[in-house]
Amino acid sequence: MDLDASPAPSEPPVARPALVPPGLNQVAAWSWRLLVIGAALTVAGFVVWELRGLFVPVFVALMLATQLVPFSYWMQRHGTPPVVAVVVSLLVLFTIVTFFTIVILGGLISQIDEVGAEVSRGADKVAAFVADRDGPLDVEKGQAQKDTASIDEALDKAGDVALQGIAGGISLFAQLIAGAILALAFLIYMLADGPGVFRWIVSRFSRRVRAPVDRIGRRGWVTLGAYFRGVVAVGLFDGLMIGIGLVIVGVPLAGTLALLIFTLSFIPIAGAWISGTITVLTALATGGIEDALIVLAIVLVVQQVLDSYMVSPLVYKQQVNLHPMVTLGSVTAGTTLAGILGAFLAVPLVAMVWGMVSEYERIQAGEAPAPAVAGGGELGPAPAPSSAAG
Repeated sequence: MDLDASPAPSEPPVARPALVPPGLNQVAAWSWRLLVIGAALTVAGFVVWELRGLFVPVFVALMLATQLVPFSYWMQRHGTPPVVAVVVSLLVLFTIVTFFTIVILGGLISQIDEVGAEVSRGADKVAAFVADRDGPLDVEKGQAQKDTASIDEALDKAGDVALQGIAGGISLFAQLIAGAILALAFLIYMLADGPGVFRWIVSRFSRRVRAPVDRIGRRGWVTLGAYFRGVVAVGLFDGLMIGIGLVIVGVPLAGTLALLIFTLSFIPIAGAWISGTITVLTALATGGIEDALIVLAIVLVVQQVLDSYMVSPLVYKQQVNLHPMVTLGSVTAGTTLAGILGAFLAVPLVAMVWGMVSEYERIQAGEAPAPAVAGGGELGPAPAPSSAAG
């Protein structure tokens, strides 16, 4: 027997065809990951929705705190005792809320019936114009008036509905009062020790990630504050400029329409469409087609040109950069889930989360903090980066 003989080479294994195509295998791998992520988001959304009585007041308090904490911080840096700074900040808030409730909402509710009547007349004129024309918009006059009947009825009764809702919605009113009190309590804590609250939240994370968490939190804080200031500035600009234009044209109820434009500006995109439509229909009913076209031009120039290219870039300063599709989708989703309150709160929430995600991407890419992060000085000094990070 030849001990030196080498063993016979083994034949290479025969490649068997894969039971699952590689493309389908990759799709399946991504599918179960997406299912897990979707399930986690669903559970988180369910928890937030069930605890909306807590989350909504906290978010409202946080949004107000982004304006009042810097003001209180500025007073304290100039020698004002902390307690006095907090009290003055709350008094400023109460003054603004009282003015908004009495002057703006009171004026709207007291004259909304008259505005509704004028809008109804304008809608009737539009229906008559469409019915008298041939072409793709050829509609029977009776049918056109029937199509606008629901709008007319809703606008004519808008004031009565608002008053009945206040008088009869005792449960809703009680919930609003309870939510307002809870939001005020959270706001007082944030004013009294905002940096301490922020440091406590950051300290709940491990030392290795505290610096990134601090940076992401500051970006969310600054973004939310920039959004709130921006939407107020845009609303004031739109209401003032369009209101002046209405006075010059001679449209009745110019003051009420200006207040309506300011109020609806807190609902981005959709609010501008609604207020613009109401304003143009009012001008059509009271002054005819010439006044309506002039008012339409004023609304388009102010809301689409001056806002888009001058006011918004100045007040937001690239700290809030949402695509219009994202904004409109947020308003729609918020309205579907929580009605008018959701319409008001959806976009600032999405803007804050968007800013935080953007800052996280900068951290992952090793980039320097966004310039907006430097604006959160009222939250106290940032923690030193851990040497173990990365």
